[in-house]
Amino acid sequence: MTIKNTRLDLRTSQVTKTLLEQVAHSLGMSLSGFLIESAMIRAREIMAQTHVINLNLEEAAKFAQALENPPKPTLKLKALFDKHQEK
Repeated sequence: MTIKNTRLDLRTSQVTKTLLEQVAHSLGMSLSGFLIESAMIRAREIMAQTHVINLNLEEAAKFAQALENPPKPTLKLKALFDKHQEK
């Protein structure tokens, strides 16, 4: 069980609040529970869209190949690495 010790305050119109209350009630949920569950579902969708890379088989093979056999560092990359090491 997660300890709920943080508060989140929202401002909205009465029309919006009434609609949300009606929907929450129809699902047998509290308004807070409905809002948190709905927000978490949407947050997970957005995280999946923005933090997951989807590759087809060809792209995945090229990516794996690059990880297993990386190209040799260029002079410019070596210079940047040296500069970073100096800090």
